[in-house]
Amino acid sequence: MDIQPITYRGRTVAACTRRRLFLADDIADRDARDPVVGFVIGMCLYAHLVASRDAPAPHTDDCARVCTRVPHP
Repeated sequence: MDIQPITYRGRTVAACTRRRLFLADDIADRDARDPVVGFVIGMCLYAHLVASRDAPAPHTDDCARVCTRVPHP
């Protein structure tokens, strides 16, 4: 099992495997509607897509941020 750390603004905010995500306490303690929570979960989704080979490897936090910001139809 590979664990992918997710960093945002210079700190680790989550860790992901192919099947699970683990939010840092300060992210998990925020209101679920907080935009930062949604953004971090979006970055985790990108990590999942890379691990599942549905997005190009290797995973980088820069790519995760860009893909999370792109509006999807």
